[in-house]
Amino acid sequence: MNDTRIVVETFAGPGGWSLAAARLGIARLAGIELDSAACATRAAAGHRTIRADVSRYPVKHLAGKVRGHVSSPPCTQFSISGKRAGVPLIDVLAVGIGDALGGRERRRVVRKDMTAVLNAAGWPHEHLPRAQRSEAISRAVRSASLVLEPARLIAAAQPDWVALEQVPGVLPLWQAYADGLRARGFSCWAGVVNAADYSVPQYRLRAVLIASREHAVGCPPAPCSDQRKGAHLWGDPWPSMASAIGWGATHRPAPAVTAGGTATGGAEPWPTRARDMLAAERAAGRWIPHPGGDRPRITITVAEAAALQSFPPGYVAYFQGNKGARYRMAGDAMPPLLAAHVLAMAAGVSSERLAEATDMTATAETRGVAA
Repeated sequence: MNDTRIVVETFAGPGGWSLAAARLGIARLAGIELDSAACATRAAAGHRTIRADVSRYPVKHLAGKVRGHVSSPPCTQFSISGKRAGVPLIDVLAVGIGDALGGRERRRVVRKDMTAVLNAAGWPHEHLPRAQRSEAISRAVRSASLVLEPARLIAAAQPDWVALEQVPGVLPLWQAYADGLRARGFSCWAGVVNAADYSVPQYRLRAVLIASREHAVGCPPAPCSDQRKGAHLWGDPWPSMASAIGWGATHRPAPAVTAGGTATGGAEPWPTRARDMLAAERAAGRWIPHPGGDRPRITITVAEAAALQSFPPGYVAYFQGNKGARYRMAGDAMPPLLAAHVLAMAAGVSSERLAEATDMTATAETRGVAA
């Protein structure tokens, strides 16, 4: 008998998880997303989407209807590129995760405790004017508390499997999820993986949680490794930046593509340190020049950012919104190739089907991103 239950993706973004699920044959995935540009992108790509605030979405009606749950909650407060409000909040949030997995609605209490912690820590700067600091703390608490939302859905829907992803700083919270889920009969694995190990042409570290009631799970086997340090390492070499977009570093993946946003509001897919690293590769001769001529400032287009995230050729045409929104979606997305390996482990997809799903190889010319 066919399983008519759905897979629910929260904070669904432009479709990295959804694309991977479709290629794996994981059917009936519905994404919940609030951002208008991301919703329009998903609609253009044909992904089923509910436009809603995840934190206000009623989850009780999902009981018995959900086969799997996928989520990449916002990471701003845990990212090393942000103000890192999430760091002093780890213990409070870990307790909140346990409560939420147990079906106890304590989000308001958790937010109150988080506010007290940030006030006591003098975050973000104790010399800020009181009103400005209060507003910053309020924004940080609202954002960081979204990491509780998968637990709320899991408690209500009781899915068979779960896959969560975020920046490495979130790993202690994924471990809190793992502790709570193991107590409820799940096999769990939580750890940090590098997207480049999964054929993504980008050095991108991500914290991942995989859990299943149906089978044992572990770290997804990686097909690639950094063979610059010796041919004794496993698998194929990491894909290079140049292999993905036709120019750039030839001996290593690109640095992690970020969501952008400079002090003046412009799109900036790489921070200064990453651009300096690429400049060093160019100076060392491990470089293919840009077809239009190398520029003093190393930047990429939205199409190139999407290719470095392992979106297939042409997918960037679905990206909607202004330039900043499209850069943000590219930088925030779960890389589809990494998503496929994580989903295969979580949902018990065969290695043969995974191999078919991850056969996304294409030259820079066919990707159409070099110009």
